[in-house]
Amino acid sequence: MKEYMRLESDSIGTMEVPEDAYYGVQALRAKENFPITGTRLHPVFIKNLAKIKRAAAITNRKAGRLKPEIANAIESACNEVVCGMFDKEFIVDGIQGGAGTSANMNMNEVIANRAIEMLCGKKGDYTIVHPNDHINMAQSTNDVIPTAGKLTVLDLLKPLDKSLSLLTDALYDKAAAFDHIVKIGRTQLEDAVPMRLGQTFHSYATMISRDRDRLTKVRTEMYPVNMGATAIGTAINTSPFYLDNIVPTLGKITGYPLTQADDLFDATENLDGFVRVSRDKKSRTFSSNSKKKSHFADFLTEQTLDFVLHRLFCGLAEMDTDDIGGLADLLSDSRASGGVGCGIVHSKSSCK
Repeated sequence: MKEYMRLESDSIGTMEVPEDAYYGVQALRAKENFPITGTRLHPVFIKNLAKIKRAAAITNRKAGRLKPEIANAIESACNEVVCGMFDKEFIVDGIQGGAGTSANMNMNEVIANRAIEMLCGKKGDYTIVHPNDHINMAQSTNDVIPTAGKLTVLDLLKPLDKSLSLLTDALYDKAAAFDHIVKIGRTQLEDAVPMRLGQTFHSYATMISRDRDRLTKVRTEMYPVNMGATAIGTAINTSPFYLDNIVPTLGKITGYPLTQADDLFDATENLDGFVRVSRDKKSRTFSSNSKKKSHFADFLTEQTLDFVLHRLFCGLAEMDTDDIGGLADLLSDSRASGGVGCGIVHSKSSCK
């Protein structure tokens, strides 16, 4: 079946774009220029870009710089993007040249073309709604992309926190259930002194709870955003009203207590807040995999549980899986060659 095309132009020249596509020439060029990973933008990141564009449209309309009919069409288009209606239209690679210009323009073009349709025009007729002049009004890739990144981190931390909360509760429950079971404690994998299995699980719960606290505190690093900074922090091409109101408007849309960064130059240049989030997230991963003290992580992986069940110094299978309430089911599909016991769990009967 023949694919119909439309012609679009940019500073480089003209290019054919599929007629039914909501993306435009700049997104298509970016797709061709940066075929790096084959991985598209994260859906949550896409939704947050659209929320930023909606906030900008609302603020520019109130500032008197954007006609109400255009602003309303942009808002409606943004809402549709947030609902996931145009996910396939975001074609740029997750890794791209520049500071995210390709992603920003992909969003601008999709919203523009959908708004054009709402105003009874044809996709690609940017005299009605323009990706730069209207959708990107008073913005720059350099304030839009970092802000979208921070919103995405905040969104993705929510399910992580929920999972860690459930894990913490489960570990405390097991600490109580296993408190009557005695096992050997070790330092540097060497036999040390006896301890209760419940104490082991209580230490896991304490560790995860502490990691949750870190992630809760580090969220505050994501609240200051540089919206209004535009390219480098000077707020060029913004109105005074926009500069004062874009962040509060975005905060209402997202539900986060966002603040405008005190120093827009600093917030545009530096991304150390993301480093802190990454650090604290990696701290949780390190804690979950630490083996310096064997009672610190014996049961957090299949391999370490298998190891405890097969430790030889204190006798074959120092603990009986029958005593720990079906915990051995965790190993039922152990990978071949995983752990000291090679994925085989010995029950009480098999060890006698």
